[in-house]
This record gives sequence, structure tokens and C-alpha cells, in this order.
Amino acid sequence: MGEVAKRHWSERLRQERIRRNWRQQDLADQLGTTVITIKRWERGRQLPSSYFAATEGLPLALDQAGAYIEESGCNLAHYRKLYQEHTAPIRPLTCIDKP
Repeated sequence: MGEVAKRHWSERLRQERIRRNWRQQDLADQLGTTVITIKRWERGRQLPSSYFAATEGLPLALDQAGAYIEESGCNLAHYRKLYQEHTAPIRPLTCIDKP
């Protein structure tokens, strides 16, 4: 990713977080990372690894989470609880045709 795109991504992440009135700690908790990592992402010093999905996907995920929170009127802690309760763990796919 070029420096301009990296800067745009970092700024968009920061803007989305601030627009939703989330602290860096809130975002770090939601993503299972640290505040230091969030700061690095927002400053453009580091990009999320593939573990956090494609770099273009994180702002979209924030946007979707924020839209749900705004529409439902719940807070971030409640949203996180719902997310944890309704997210199935990733399981390996198995082939049903196996003998």
C-alpha cells in the first residue's frame, strides 16, 4: 500500500472512531488488540495484519457497528456483549463426502 493510501486509511480509521465517540481503548477492546496498536494504525506507522481482515474492511466494519449502535440506541459495551454472544467461533470446514 502506498504512503498516500496508507495515510488515507489511517485518517479514516481515526475519523470513524471519533465520529462514534469511541476511545482508542474501546476500539482496542472490541478488536482484541492494544491501545498502542490502535495508535500505530491511526498514525500510519503500522497497518493491521491479515488477522484483522483486509485493510479496507476495518473501517467498513466500524461503520456497520456504529450504524447498529446509533440505530438501536445501545452503547458500545452492550454491542460488544451481543457480538460475543452471537459470533460463532471459526471452525474448520469438513467435507461431508468423506468416507
